[in-house]
Amino acid sequence: YEIDFRFQTIDELITRLSEILNPKANEVVEDLDIVIDRESATLRRRDRKTQLAEYIANVFPLHQSYQMCLQTILAKLSRQRSFSVGWQGTITQLAESSEQGDVFARVVAWVMVQSHPTVFQIHHTFVAQGTECTVYREIREGQIHSPTTSVDPSVVVLRYQGDNAPDAPAIIADFRAGITKAITLISHKIQSGH
Repeated sequence: YEIDFRFQTIDELITRLSEILNPKANEVVEDLDIVIDRESATLRRRDRKTQLAEYIANVFPLHQSYQMCLQTILAKLSRQRSFSVGWQGTITQLAESSEQGDVFARVVAWVMVQSHPTVFQIHHTFVAQGTECTVYREIREGQIHSPTTSVDPSVVVLRYQGDNAPDAPAIIADFRAGITKAITLISHKIQSGH
């Protein structure tokens, strides 16, 4: 129980026992590595901002995977000029919360059809509740620079422990599936004349 609060080395135990046996001795300076490890573990466990900052650090490497996925999609779309796809990159923040928990990262891509103002956005939202993190996907519809409405409700893509890196292949596969679905949805919307 609370392994981080136990003595981690024999030297640390000896130092603490020496303090008790020789109370008038000079101030004992703890080993820097021991202090860093102990206090970092305590902050990760007890301070929400520190926890979320670690979760963000674990998500940030996904940025490159998203970018590679989009480059592959753009190469496929270059064969025709009907659809365009873009994204805002990985947005990280610590101040937003939702019904599901603390939102700490978001990736938004969009699909458009040339000469039409309609935009379909694919949102991947990273949310932490306690130490469990969840990635949600939602597809939203709107027009450029205007509010959007949900056209494909939020679904759970992945659940993972925040102190671990999320499963990049699973997230990117869902991102590709979300863009594919958004292309179909926007095409049907435009074909229906709305």
